[in-house]
Amino acid sequence: MIAAFLTFAGALCATVVDEPTLTASWSATEVAVGERVSLDVVLRGECAVDAELLELPAIELGTLTLASGPEYSSTDAYRCAWRVDVLARRAGTLRFALRVQCQSADERTVDVPPLAITGGEVIEPVASFALTPSATSVFVGEPFTIDVEIRMGLAAFSTGYELILPWIHDVVRSSTATVLDPVTISIEGESEPMRLTRDDAGDSLVLRTQWRVIVPQAGRLTWAGSRMRPRAQLGTQTSGVDPRIVNTQPGGLDVLSLPQSDRPRGHVDAIGVWSVRSRADRVDVVVGEPVRVEVVIEASEQDAGNLAFATLPSAWAIEDGEAMLRDERRDALARVLTFEVRATRPGAMLVPAFEVPVFDARARRYAVARSAPIPLRVEAPVTPTTPLVADEPGALWTWIVVSGGGVGALVLAWGAVRRVRARRDHALLADPRYAFERASAACASDDPLRASKALAHACAAAVGIEVGALGGGGARTALRDAGVGAALVERCAGLVEADEAAAFASPRARDARDDEQRLAEARDLVEALLRERST
Repeated sequence: MIAAFLTFAGALCATVVDEPTLTASWSATEVAVGERVSLDVVLRGECAVDAELLELPAIELGTLTLASGPEYSSTDAYRCAWRVDVLARRAGTLRFALRVQCQSADERTVDVPPLAITGGEVIEPVASFALTPSATSVFVGEPFTIDVEIRMGLAAFSTGYELILPWIHDVVRSSTATVLDPVTISIEGESEPMRLTRDDAGDSLVLRTQWRVIVPQAGRLTWAGSRMRPRAQLGTQTSGVDPRIVNTQPGGLDVLSLPQSDRPRGHVDAIGVWSVRSRADRVDVVVGEPVRVEVVIEASEQDAGNLAFATLPSAWAIEDGEAMLRDERRDALARVLTFEVRATRPGAMLVPAFEVPVFDARARRYAVARSAPIPLRVEAPVTPTTPLVADEPGALWTWIVVSGGGVGALVLAWGAVRRVRARRDHALLADPRYAFERASAACASDDPLRASKALAHACAAAVGIEVGALGGGGARTALRDAGVGAALVERCAGLVEADEAAAFASPRARDARDDEQRLAEARDLVEALLRERST
């Protein structure tokens, strides 16, 4: 009986000892504003192994900072302890709770005993505002970064500040950080996204961002006049806050002019280390036909410089040809220029390298990035011809007999046949309908310019204009000068433009049915042109 009782009592005692407890106690029960006091937090029991004090809460009357811990011990029983340092900032009674996560993932909460904070002025962290450039000097047009850091207390943050930056109008901001934290910082009324954290002591809120900018003119860029202005001066002031203007630390950087020595012809403001490549959509072409040539200028992120907004050559001098810039696409690491190139004479043609003069700011020297040249094979335009038309044999032999026969008569007869054929050829060539069908048949079935080529030959026969005059945006002028009516001019020009747009479109985006529809429309335009000329 006695043994059983002792066993039960031992078990009961073990249960009592192992029951976890979480306590919190102050080193003093009353402090004044500006004084510091310590809070000891202790967890006892088996769950104290690897226990963790969860995030300290934000409080209005003071600032909490973890001074030490966790400190584990198991001399008499399992124990884990932390010490929290508290700076009293405002008068009042401080109440809050702390949470601890045990090894078993259970959370335990303790209500901290009230702390009386008496009298004294409100203490707020000193606000600061710093601008730090990534270099002490840069070249005109050379991108660089400015790190922005703002520190302030919670009360000042809730009041709100705006940045006054007189120099911001002298630079071009090419990019800024994208963050989701809501902030109250603004520049001239526009919200400015910044990353929001606390400092290591938990004493201040820290806002940071980075601006990537360029300066378009040489000189000294300074932060003079840069400051934070509390919004409280413009509206209602938050109770207990002493808002004040915060000036930034002095600083700035020198902006250097680009060197004039060895500066390549055509260089404007391009800075970086770039590569250039080009390609044509085909190499077998006909005089006057548009060839799509893409020029790609690209760079790595480290060497991109001002590629996104630099001035690039828009003209391209090509011997025996001409180039016109039709489109441009750009992003931070690439620019794609699309040119329309037309050969002006048949034969072998070389589209020369596309050259971009660039200044390498790190090496402090100029270089010329260039693509490889593109060889083209250029054929003469299709000229409508007629098949030989045979005279009736009976008529020819009759003429020979009547002429007296012999070799002389045969020669005379052959000359007569050639004159007849020449008259017929001339008549056929002057027929716009024949010229249209002949040119259409000479084109490949998948040629997107088939309709406009055939229409050009028909117009040449009908109104006497040059075959190549309708391409490259010249259709309206050529037809108008030839006396074609305004409505028909617009229809013909619209068809040519649709054809050229199809030629420059991706092959996957094209539909052969559209080509056939344009060919049918071109045939209708020839009939309309003939009706107009007959009236």
